[in-house]
Amino acid sequence: MQKPQDTSIFDKLTSNVPGVIFQFRISSEGSSSMPYANERLKDVFEVDPAEVLIDATPVFNKVHPEDLANLHKSIKVSRETLQDWVYEFRIIRSDGEIRWISGVSRPEKNRDKSMLWYGYILDVTEKKKVEQLNSETKIKYQGYFENATDGLFVVNKEGNYLEANPAACKMTGYSIDELLTMKVKDLVEPDFLHQKGKTLERTFELGSIDEEVLLRRKSGETFWVRLVTSLINESTAIAFCHDITQRKHQQTLLEMQLGFQKLIASISSGFVNATINSFDSAVNYALGQCGIFFNADRCYVFLFSPDYKFMSNTHEWCAPDIKPQIDNLQNFRSADAQWWWAQIREKKIINLHDVNNHTELSDFEKSLFKEQEVKSLLSIPMINNGLLVGFFGLDRVKICKGWNQQDITQFNLVAEILSSAISKSGIEEKLRKSENRYRLLAENARDVIFRLEFHPHKSYEYVSPSSVNLNGYSPEDYYADNQLEGKIIHPDDYETVRDYYQNPAGFDRPLVMRMICKNGEQIWCEQSNVPFFNDEGALVAIEGIARDITGQKELENKLRELNAQLLQKKRDLEVLNLSLEKRIAAEVDKNRELDHLMALQARQASMGEMIANIAHQWRQPLNFLSLALYDLSDAFDYEELDRSYLDNTVEEMTRVIQEMSGTIDDFRDFFKPQNEKTEFKVADIINRTFTFMAPYFANAGVELHKDILQEIMILGYSTQLEQVIINILKNALDSQSISRPDKREISVRTKLTDSSVCLIEIANTGSPVNEEDFPRLFDPYFTTKPQGQGLGLGLYVSRIIVEKNMGGKIYCENTDRGVKFVLELTSIANTN
Repeated sequence: MQKPQDTSIFDKLTSNVPGVIFQFRISSEGSSSMPYANERLKDVFEVDPAEVLIDATPVFNKVHPEDLANLHKSIKVSRETLQDWVYEFRIIRSDGEIRWISGVSRPEKNRDKSMLWYGYILDVTEKKKVEQLNSETKIKYQGYFENATDGLFVVNKEGNYLEANPAACKMTGYSIDELLTMKVKDLVEPDFLHQKGKTLERTFELGSIDEEVLLRRKSGETFWVRLVTSLINESTAIAFCHDITQRKHQQTLLEMQLGFQKLIASISSGFVNATINSFDSAVNYALGQCGIFFNADRCYVFLFSPDYKFMSNTHEWCAPDIKPQIDNLQNFRSADAQWWWAQIREKKIINLHDVNNHTELSDFEKSLFKEQEVKSLLSIPMINNGLLVGFFGLDRVKICKGWNQQDITQFNLVAEILSSAISKSGIEEKLRKSENRYRLLAENARDVIFRLEFHPHKSYEYVSPSSVNLNGYSPEDYYADNQLEGKIIHPDDYETVRDYYQNPAGFDRPLVMRMICKNGEQIWCEQSNVPFFNDEGALVAIEGIARDITGQKELENKLRELNAQLLQKKRDLEVLNLSLEKRIAAEVDKNRELDHLMALQARQASMGEMIANIAHQWRQPLNFLSLALYDLSDAFDYEELDRSYLDNTVEEMTRVIQEMSGTIDDFRDFFKPQNEKTEFKVADIINRTFTFMAPYFANAGVELHKDILQEIMILGYSTQLEQVIINILKNALDSQSISRPDKREISVRTKLTDSSVCLIEIANTGSPVNEEDFPRLFDPYFTTKPQGQGLGLGLYVSRIIVEKNMGGKIYCENTDRGVKFVLELTSIANTN
């Protein structure tokens, strides 16, 4: 078929078409040609249209070898089915570049059985590149989606989940199949959904949101996420969920700590500024603040009568709509609340999560709490100088929920403040006498308590009223002008203050600077600060106390002047010192004599006990000797006495007499004065002491345990060390005779430390030492024994011997089984 003769108009029409317009013909014999193709054929295939009028082979020669067979197949299918030919294939240009071609044509069968296609061909290389890039991008971002650590959700406009990554499933506890059946609102905590539901629903309207949302896992556990949404298209959005539960928890703790610090500052300030007439108001205010802070319905104070038989509700705060109980709880018998009183009497904290179901409460107590509609309660004993004076309590009426350990710790601190304040308020007469002095001190107090915030901007959150006394500026002046600090700092100290705030390590020391007062006066100020940092380590706030140290600075200057004067009088002082040294030496001699007398008194007491011990030990030998003499006489009378019988009896009597003599020798050596230090084995002293004390141990039914190193040598006074060990052992026996433990034991153990210090540990299972008795345990004439059973000199003398005479240490500590005394003495190796 020939090209139409007049194609100029058609060529003009197709010249601006971006692709190739063509006719493709296959004859009945199977040869192919292109009767028509516009000039774009050159641009695409680099083939002149005239070259393919008879034979289309030049075009097929450009087809990529891998695509040629499939191209012919597609043409064959179109020819046989008369369906439109639509196909994409690659060609290779003369410079080696590979281009993608897309062809579309419609077949038409001619009468001569040839087939003619009319269509167009486009270069779609760029489109293919975009498709390939999109495919690679999809694979890449699918990997991100699957492997992201944050939860990713795809949702539609109706709020249905269309897709979720593994992290989302792990975060929520639901499987992907379960999530695809749910809506967005199904994961949001109901109360939070009620507050923020409209914001979440406006995702498609707003385009994107960035919110902190409270979600609920399949297990029912709630957790916080930062939810960021972005629209994929007008009907689909993707949501990014990052778990911020830990941060929210820390934020909540920080807010609670700050709130508690404010609470303490507020309560303390109220009590400091309270007068006798306004004290009850200060207590009621403190109760109200505590009730609100600890989420209670009722907060109250009870005080006990001096004999603890009665207690009265002295102060009470109630939340709105909560019935007060103060009028019903006056002069209430303590013993009527049997279980409760038993706990408070032992100074125990009571935290009842569920009053109605508490099994240890008596029926009376349950009925009492039920009458007051109490569901949960917390009672903290108020203790002043070791004495129980009352208790501080919280009630929950609306809900049944106890308080956690942090609440209890904080509430206990408030109880201590209230206890101290209330106890002081009870001494009304003394307060009245000191009212003028107290007012004078309060009005002239110079210390200022403050909190300075640096984020989001620098401002004072709190300044105590005493700021007026410090520099003339009131708290309101600080609140109104956040730049006031910079205005009142002396210009020469700007750099010092700036460096102080920029160096976190510097907060362990006070900030000293000059300050310009409101009246223009210059003072010296000292600030003790506590810094607060955020998660990134940036300073966000400081809390501190500021005080006027101008007088101190002036005193320092005066002290410098006085120092020069003191140097002038050095010689006079030296003369005076010589005189004082003589007086001190005389006093020391008196004290030594007094110590010697006390030691002698204690030694004589020990001597009396030892004589009684020897008398007890001698009874049996003396009985034996008496019987032996009687036996000799009897044997003589009956003519049974011969040489052998006499020798055996004399030998046995001699042995008994030698043992009695040995007892006297030991007694004499123990009380023999020892003026010079000698070297001796610690084990020998302990063993000899045990021999002395053996009858005491046997009579008291005490088990003895020894773990003694045999080779430890000491340079000192052996008899004095014996006296120390005997004193401690006697105290152990007395303690066990009073407390009567199930198993009476005394153990002595020696150890040698790496620094060659000998430790002698003497432990017993007697009663532990009361904490308040420890400071006086080694004082002279102090004893915990019943009246008439001790002089109170044994431990005092023991301390004198160990610390002064032997250069060691002695101390006492409670153990889980009783009491342990420890002696630290320098061994021979360390001495050398």
